[in-house]
Amino acid sequence: MVEKNIHIKMKGGGSRLQRVKVLASGKYKFIKNLVHSKSRAASPRHKTTKTRSVRNTTKRKRSHSRQGLVRGVENIASAVALLAPTALDVYQSNTKAATFVYRVSGYASDTHKWHVDALVGTYGPFVAFKLLALAYHKANGLLRRV
Repeated sequence: MVEKNIHIKMKGGGSRLQRVKVLASGKYKFIKNLVHSKSRAASPRHKTTKTRSVRNTTKRKRSHSRQGLVRGVENIASAVALLAPTALDVYQSNTKAATFVYRVSGYASDTHKWHVDALVGTYGPFVAFKLLALAYHKANGLLRRV
């Protein structure tokens, strides 16, 4: 007599494994499933209800207080360094759209030429400010460790 596992169709759909003994006539005799299969024994049973995560409000990080005043002033100053040269030049000119395009892209629509000096005049203060801010933060970090 041979024992083996077979799949039994269930009423609501799906199937289950059942341990059976094969008789000499070829029929199956159900025997108790005393030992579960390895895959089922290895994985623990999970609860069907969802567990709700509870926020711990006492240990919540405050990101703005760690940055301090320096980061806020730095962000405002970098925006001013980027926008001020273009805004002043556009405000003082008669052809506002052409001046804006010239300052932002470096392309002069009246002469149909590209000018690098316009790009340097627009983006130069911004890049210089960002490099100085980066150097400041690196130096500040090094001094804190000492």
